[in-house]
Amino acid sequence: FLFISHNKFTMEMAQQLVGITMPEPGASRVVAVDIAEALTLAENAA
Repeated sequence: FLFISHNKFTMEMAQQLVGITMPEPGASRVVAVDIAEALTLAENAA
């Protein structure tokens, strides 16, 4: 399901985060992060 929030605690409970960013006016970009994959990448980079 989809839950829209800016609450840090709520986002910490998520398995995936999806956001929209606007790198330049008029151009939106979807950014998605799988939390488990991000943690694995961070552990391997250290």
